[in-house]
Amino acid sequence: MPLFFDDLVVLGFHDVKDAPGIHSEFKKHGVDAAVVDHAYIVSHLHLAVSFYRFKSEGAHDTGISISSAHTESASNVTAKKYISDSKRGRPSTARDIFAALSPSHNLDRILQVLPAGSKTDAVLVILQKDTYESQKQHILDCIIRKSSQPDGTEKAKAHLLAHRRSGLFPFLEYVDTEKVMKFYGITERDKYAMAQSFTLNESHALAQEVLSTDIAVTLAAFHAKQNMCKCPGDRTACAKSAISMMVGAKALEQCVVNKLSLCDI
Repeated sequence: MPLFFDDLVVLGFHDVKDAPGIHSEFKKHGVDAAVVDHAYIVSHLHLAVSFYRFKSEGAHDTGISISSAHTESASNVTAKKYISDSKRGRPSTARDIFAALSPSHNLDRILQVLPAGSKTDAVLVILQKDTYESQKQHILDCIIRKSSQPDGTEKAKAHLLAHRRSGLFPFLEYVDTEKVMKFYGITERDKYAMAQSFTLNESHALAQEVLSTDIAVTLAAFHAKQNMCKCPGDRTACAKSAISMMVGAKALEQCVVNKLSLCDI
């Protein structure tokens, strides 16, 4: 169920019990992987643009390809439309990955915020594709073992990161909007202005994604679970609120992309 971004792999897990322990386990076994707090990542495009900031000049013509082990993701994203010049090659270490995800040059601050902490219950594990393919079972064992009770119950669960449309779901289920806005310096006015800039066709496509048969029930259930509306029993009202949430998430994604696009690493 991972996402593949050229030579990087992204794995998603929830119900994590000891996120810092996963990093420690990786370090002990010489696995260089970034264990990122899922709350700070908005979508596939957020990841694609972040990683593309490291891509070399020779890769500019093709953009960055996103794929999944099971489904076609949002579409192959050409991130060059968001980036004006080439960077210094692909991210190759965990520190590179954290730096790529941030508009800040202050690595100390980045490492205080983005890495999964003791209260993190959903993580993204990002590492090199060749490392993942050569040590796949060992890497998964590290994650599961550090997130299990002594009796082996309540293990961390992997979740599918790919979706064929916007690339926002299932990131929506784990993102913390307030944390993202604070870290990337985005205001409510920024997000509102971005949402107002969407065309009718763009808004309609997001609404259709919410209402599609394979996602509507899950998204509506999540929406009700978060108590974001007072009408969990009214599916029509809940769907309307869920559509509004989806438009807000898309606006947030575009604001984050803009912030990253304007900053050098």
